[in-house]
Amino acid sequence: MLNINGLVRITKFEDLSDKAVKACVYFGTKKKDGKNKEYEWENSFFNAVVVGKAMEKLGEIDEKTTIFITSGLVKNPSYKDKEGKPRSYLSLTIFDFEYDEEKIDKIIEKLKARQGKTNSNKKENPKNKKYNSKKKELDDYPIDDRDIPF
Repeated sequence: MLNINGLVRITKFEDLSDKAVKACVYFGTKKKDGKNKEYEWENSFFNAVVVGKAMEKLGEIDEKTTIFITSGLVKNPSYKDKEGKPRSYLSLTIFDFEYDEEKIDKIIEKLKARQGKTNSNKKENPKNKKYNSKKKELDDYPIDDRDIPF
């Protein structure tokens, strides 16, 4: 299981029970085309089960609304089919989300700031420094083929 959060669009609401709604979430990712050096969009679609606070909020939004999943879970359960072959499926469960554009912008800004802090304040590990200095020292010695036993 993997806890997730992220910006997606949500559509195709379908009641499963009093406690869960089935929906489709999707997002696009820019891919660089190596030949033309242009960007193309690759879309990913997931079936999701919406429960808890998220299910209550679904009544407040329209289909194809951009949401930011604040609490979600991804898992890939495996099972054996009727023929005994192993199978698996991706399961996305959404517990809570934010749909107000201003709040989404604030969440994204906080995430960007947090990422910037972790990268700029990252200290160099002294163990890696020692290893790198030893590696450079070893590179200074050429290998003599006569020393190799095979």
